[in-house]
Amino acid sequence: MRNLTLLSTTLALCALLATGAAQAGRPLVTETADANAAGACDAETSLTRVSERDAPSLRLWETVVACGIGHDTQLGAGYARARSEGQTLQALSLGGKTNLVAPEDGRTGWGVAYGLDAAEAPGRSLRLETLGLAALATRELAPGLLGHANLGLTYNRVDRKTRAQWSLGLETAGDLVLAADIYGEDRGRPTVSAGAGWTFGGGVSANLSYAVELERPRVKALGLGLKLVF
Repeated sequence: MRNLTLLSTTLALCALLATGAAQAGRPLVTETADANAAGACDAETSLTRVSERDAPSLRLWETVVACGIGHDTQLGAGYARARSEGQTLQALSLGGKTNLVAPEDGRTGWGVAYGLDAAEAPGRSLRLETLGLAALATRELAPGLLGHANLGLTYNRVDRKTRAQWSLGLETAGDLVLAADIYGEDRGRPTVSAGAGWTFGGGVSANLSYAVELERPRVKALGLGLKLVF
């Protein structure tokens, strides 16, 4: 059924974004090369409406929590739930990232992200589906402007295929953050996204993002998120 296909596509995207369960704060999609300091944590939750022409829309809820454990490493967990026309898919992710070279003025930062996810579909119990590994890079391109790049591989245990995945992103610094990304894999056309985030103080921030898959028919996603740093 078409809405089930859209559900599957959406949760596949969740798996990509949750590789490492340490996703750089929305609205940025591309993972950053840095890691939370030991004992520092962040929790983020978001609600996204995903739509495709001539297909039922769906609502996607995601939650990600990540904490620094020292040695320039953070670990985390994520949960995603997508629902459309009475059908529900769920996914869990575990993983982290390790900073190898800290990003500094005039120097590119490098890191690695790693993770796995399990998914549950109608008529099918929760099972391990995807393993992922990605190289991360971050560099200040201009005062207040950061560039990020990711390149990695995921192995899907269901279809036994390995896919190359990539992402490029830009973000500004400050209490008002603007971000733009383009990302995809070696099969199919990429997705582009843009968004803004606002910091309110006390470690609380909110964000709004919009993404469009360049494949036809177009899949579009409008998301709203909240983040707490503690």
